Amino acid sequence: MYRSQHGCCWCAGSMGGLVTTVEGLLEQIITALRQTQTFQLGDSASALDRSTWGAFFQKLEDCMALKQSWTLKITDPLSNSFIAPCTENPETDPRLTSEEYQRSAEEDEEYGIDHLKKYAGEGLNMDSIDLN
Repeated sequence: MYRSQHGCCWCAGSMGGLVTTVEGLLEQIITALRQTQTFQLGDSASALDRSTWGAFFQKLEDCMALKQSWTLKITDPLSNSFIAPCTENPETDPRLTSEEYQRSAEEDEEYGIDHLKKYAGEGLNMDSIDLN
């Protein structure tokens, strides 16, 4: 996940597997940050750190409350993410955009796709696996 306008970048797999709403995802991020950034948020933190983190959390909470517009960009090279549309037909939801892309060679290597293609080339039956 990447949220450019607020400087928040979350790496793949860092939150485990989630089944949630967009609002629930933001709530999970806020909770995870509050739990893991105790030195920057606690009584031993500087006033500047507490103020900076407080402003950042407020921005995330404002996004969750729809007090400002924002963009959630999910990059998912393994196609494991799903965002439910607000309308019955995803193509008519004006707030949801989906873009397909080809994984890079680096992503294929990182996620083991090259190895799967190699095994498929050696005669293993992998018809049920989409390698693209």
